[in-house]
Amino acid sequence: MDVQREASRIRLAWITAALCFVAAGFAYWLRRGQAGAIPWRPESGVVLGLLLLHPRGKWPGILASATFVGVLTGFLWGPSSQPRVAHLLLPWFHSLSAFFGASLMLRQARSGIRFERLHDVNLLIMGPCFLVATIGALLELAGLSALGGGSLSWERWFRVCVREALGIVLLTPLLVCGANFFLRGARLNRRLVLRVSFLALLSCASGWVAFLYVPSEPMGPFPFLYVPFPLLVLAAMRLGPAGATLTSLLLTLTVLIQTSKPRDGVVPGPAVRTAEQRWMQLYFLLSAGMSLMLASVIRERQNTSGELERSEQRARENAEGLRIAEAKARTTEDLYRRAIAAASAVPYYREYGVERFVFMGEGIRELTGFTAAEMSTELWESISREHVMQGSAHGLPYDEAVRRTRTGEFRHWRSDALVVCKDGRERWIGDASVEILDECGKPFGSIGILIDISERKQAEEAMRRAKEGLEWRVVEQTAELQTAVRELEAFTYSISHDLRAPLRAIEGFSRILQEDHVQELQGDGPSHLSRVRAAAVRMDMLINDLLLFARLNRQSMSRQHIDLNALVRQALDDMKLEQTHRTIRIQHHDLPPTHGDLELLRQVIRNLISNALKYTRRKEVAEIEIGWREEAGEILYFVRDNGAGFDMAYSEKLFGVFQKLHRTEEFEGSGVGLAIVHRILRRHGGRIWAISEVDQGAAFFFTVPPALRQSRPQAQDA
Repeated sequence: MDVQREASRIRLAWITAALCFVAAGFAYWLRRGQAGAIPWRPESGVVLGLLLLHPRGKWPGILASATFVGVLTGFLWGPSSQPRVAHLLLPWFHSLSAFFGASLMLRQARSGIRFERLHDVNLLIMGPCFLVATIGALLELAGLSALGGGSLSWERWFRVCVREALGIVLLTPLLVCGANFFLRGARLNRRLVLRVSFLALLSCASGWVAFLYVPSEPMGPFPFLYVPFPLLVLAAMRLGPAGATLTSLLLTLTVLIQTSKPRDGVVPGPAVRTAEQRWMQLYFLLSAGMSLMLASVIRERQNTSGELERSEQRARENAEGLRIAEAKARTTEDLYRRAIAAASAVPYYREYGVERFVFMGEGIRELTGFTAAEMSTELWESISREHVMQGSAHGLPYDEAVRRTRTGEFRHWRSDALVVCKDGRERWIGDASVEILDECGKPFGSIGILIDISERKQAEEAMRRAKEGLEWRVVEQTAELQTAVRELEAFTYSISHDLRAPLRAIEGFSRILQEDHVQELQGDGPSHLSRVRAAAVRMDMLINDLLLFARLNRQSMSRQHIDLNALVRQALDDMKLEQTHRTIRIQHHDLPPTHGDLELLRQVIRNLISNALKYTRRKEVAEIEIGWREEAGEILYFVRDNGAGFDMAYSEKLFGVFQKLHRTEEFEGSGVGLAIVHRILRRHGGRIWAISEVDQGAAFFFTVPPALRQSRPQAQDA
C-alpha cells in the first residue's frame, strides 16, 4: 500500500512538472512579440487547478514540483534584467499564492469545486484572482524592488496582478472541468469532438477578426472587438464552463500571436505594446470572467431544473406509492373486517379512566343483547360473573391481573368471562387485547376483541368429563390386568408343577417299560412305547419354552455395557457338538459393543446362531456370517447363513409363538426361539426382521438402542 502511494505521488509530481514546464515555455515564447513583457502567467492556473483536484496530503508534492519548474524556467528564459536571486525567490512567492488561493476557495466552498455554480466562480474571482493576486503582485514587486529589479509603481503592479488573474481564469476552470468530466466516467464521442473542433476553429477565426489591424478606421485600429462575444455566449450555453473557458483560452492565444506581428511593416514600440497589453489584459479577463459566470449560471440552472424534475418524479412516485399503500390499507382493513365478522368477533377500544368505551363494535348486541351505545365499562363489569385469566396472567385473581396490566407488567390481556346476557342467559366470552402505551411507556388504554367461546367451554367440559371417565377406566383395567397377571402366574405355577408331574410320570414309566419289559411287548408295542416317550419329552420341552417365554415380561433387566463379540465366541464354544462331522465356514466380524441386559442378549445371540447351525445342516459346506453395518446412523447386527431359507410370504408368522415354517421331521424345534428373541429385543427398544429365499439361506437383522455406544469398528457390507 505504501509503495503504491509513493508511486502515485511521484507520478503526480511528474505530471505537475510537465504541465508547468509547457505552460511556462509557451508564455515565455509569446513574450518575444509583446515588448519583452509576459501578458499572462498560465503556470498559476495549472498549479491552482491541480491543488483543487487533489487532497491536501498531495499538495506538498505539487507545490515542490511547480517551484522547481519555476526556478528552472526562470534561469532558462527569464528576463536578464532581473537579478538571479529573483529567479529563486519568485517561484516560492507564486507557489505560496496558489496555496493560499486553493485554501481560501476550499474553506468557503459548500462542497467540491466544479465551477458548475456561480458561487464557485465568485470564489475564484474574489479569492485567487483578486485578493491573492493583488497581495502576491505587491509582494513580488516589493521583492524585486528590494533586489534592484526595478521600481515599484501602480502601473507595474496592475500588470502583474492582471497577469496572475488571467492565467488563473483561463486555465484553472478548464483543468478542473476537464478532469471532472473524465472522473465521472464520461467518454469522448464523435459528436462532442466535432462540436469542440468547430468551436476551436470559430474561436481562432473570431480572435483573428476581432484584432484585425485597421489603422484608418475612425473607431480605432481594432474595430471588431465585439465579434467573439456571441461565440462566448454560444460556448457557455452549449458546452458549459469548460467550453466557455476553452473558447476564451483559444481567443487569447490567437490574439496574442496575431498582435505580436508587425503592422504595415512597422513593429510597434515598447510604449505602444505596453499600452495595448494593459487593455488587452482587461479585455481577456473581463470576457473570460463574464463567459465563465454565464456558463456557471446556465449549468446551475440546468442542474437545478434536473433536480427539480427528479424531485417532481420522486414526488409523483411517492404519490403513486402512497395511493397504492392507501389502496392496500383499505383492502387490508376490509379483509380484517371480514375476518373479524367471520370469526364473530367484536372489536373495541377503551381508555382507562373513562366510563364508556371509545369504540365498541355493533356485534356486541349479538353477544350480550346490549347495544354498543348501551355498553359501558361499568355495565361490562356488572354482567361479568366470573373471570378465568389466561396467558401471562394465568392463575392470578382478576383484580391482581388488572393491577399488573395497568402498571405495564403485562402487555397482553387474555381472559375468559362468564357473562349474563340481557335475556338472562349465561355465555362465555373470550377477551383478548393489547395495551396502548404513552410516550413514557405506561399503558393508558387497550384495543382488543370479544368473541363467543361458549362452544369451546362446553367442549372443554366434555373433555374433562371424558378424561375423568378414562382415568377411571384405566384404574379398572389396571386392576383387571393385575388380576390377569396373578391368574397367569397361578397358571404358570400350575403348568410347572401340576402339568409337568404327570408328564414326568409318563416319561419315567415308559422308560422303565422300554428298558425292563420290552421283551414282553409284542408286535408294534415297542414302537408305540417309543413314540409315547418321545411325545412326553417333546411336551416337556414345549412347556419349558412356554414358561421361559412367559417369564420374559416379568424378568427384571439390568442394563450394562456388553461386548457382543464375547457372547458370540461363547455361543460358538457351547455349540461345538453341533459342529462336529460338518464342514462349516464361520465369518465372525468384529462387532461394536452395545448396552443392555447381559443374560437376555446372550439368549438372543445363542438362539440366532443355533438357528443358523440347524438350518444349514443339509448343506455340504455351511456358511455362517456374523457382522454388522450402519444405515442412517443406526447399527444393524446380522446373522446370515446359506441354509434352507423360507418363503417371505410367511415372514409375518416367523416371530410368533409355536410358529414353524418347516416340518418337525425336517428340522426339530418348538417354534418359540425366534418369539423369545423378538420379545427380548422389543424390551430393549430394538427390532428384528429377516430376509430370505427358499434354499438360498436367510439373514436375520436386529438393532439395539445406541445408549452408551462406544467407538465402532469398520462396518461390514451385508
